[in-house]
Amino acid sequence: MKFNIDCRYYVGEKPCKYNRLCDECPHYDKFGTKILIIKLGAMGDVIRTTPVLPLIAMQYQKRHITWCVDPESALFLQGNPYIDRVIPFGVESSLRLMVEQFDIVYCFDKEIRATALAAIVGADRKIGFGLDRSGNIYPFNASAEYSLALGMSDQLKFYENNKTYQRELLDTAGFADSPYGEYIIPSDNFELDYGVRFIERYNILKRSLIVGINTGAGERFATKRYDEAHFVSLIKRIVETMDATVFLLGGPSETERNRRIMRLTAGLTHVVDTGCNNTLRQFVGLLNVCDVVVTGDTLALHLAIAVKTRVVALFGSTCHQEIDLYGLGEKLAANAECAPCYKRECPLSGGKYMQCMKQISPQAILEAVQRQVKFCIKDTSADVTD
Repeated sequence: MKFNIDCRYYVGEKPCKYNRLCDECPHYDKFGTKILIIKLGAMGDVIRTTPVLPLIAMQYQKRHITWCVDPESALFLQGNPYIDRVIPFGVESSLRLMVEQFDIVYCFDKEIRATALAAIVGADRKIGFGLDRSGNIYPFNASAEYSLALGMSDQLKFYENNKTYQRELLDTAGFADSPYGEYIIPSDNFELDYGVRFIERYNILKRSLIVGINTGAGERFATKRYDEAHFVSLIKRIVETMDATVFLLGGPSETERNRRIMRLTAGLTHVVDTGCNNTLRQFVGLLNVCDVVVTGDTLALHLAIAVKTRVVALFGSTCHQEIDLYGLGEKLAANAECAPCYKRECPLSGGKYMQCMKQISPQAILEAVQRQVKFCIKDTSADVTD
């Protein structure tokens, strides 16, 4: 009996998609060049790594691409036309990858667990970052040296570098002369119609503008959060000066913060709390129906870009030059002497606490929103990937 273990459809422990044995199977399709991409997290970084896929695919007429990613980020990769297999990172998957043999490994993470896996996995060629026997991270290839140096030098990262994340990524991967495209995330991965249903449920007139205010910045960097009192002032200015409905957006971490903001804006009409317990798929649906989203440098920024919603992006502790908005908005960056710092918590006290974000005034954000609404003719049913 024949077993085509080098077939892209072969499973082994259960039937393949064609539900037949291998003997004389007309669907037999050899892997071609086997490629492993290791990019585990964070979610926003996984999203903005997807533009490298077409460039990798163009190099090999016949290939099989596996992407190893943190389980919570697998949502962004499922159904991607360039990816043959998405493997959630874990003990079982790591053991599997350690047994397999690949032609090329790309490791785009500079963290221990990812680089350790990249170092162990068998491959003829490795690009990106690995873990040396000394226990330290090192570049596999010369093109990855600049990216590693960015993490080692605040002077280089904060003041000298002008590359976007995507440009840095492509340079690391050996595509220094190639332009990069948009995020590649299949629209079926999200509930884009959830936002439409939300509008209908709350009887919101879509003929007026919808401005989303995303108040959070994730658990990792509290320094990315905009000042709460400034948010209240911004919402009041939007309601008073624009024909707009304000959607208050956030995740579970913003539950209490958004409740306080809603209490302080209780006398205003057209301010809607969209809730903090929406699934990620539903959250993208809400972003999709917004005309403009005001957000910090966080996941919501990349999700808004993915569905081509215009953004006003606020930068304090992080480097604005690393973010490509793809012509879908504008950045407002603080001029504080201590910014950027990439600190998780602000070490300053008194009037200097979080001065970076406080320096971005509600009036400046309002004016940016007003500039962006001029571009807001948007098909809310459009495919994420174009």
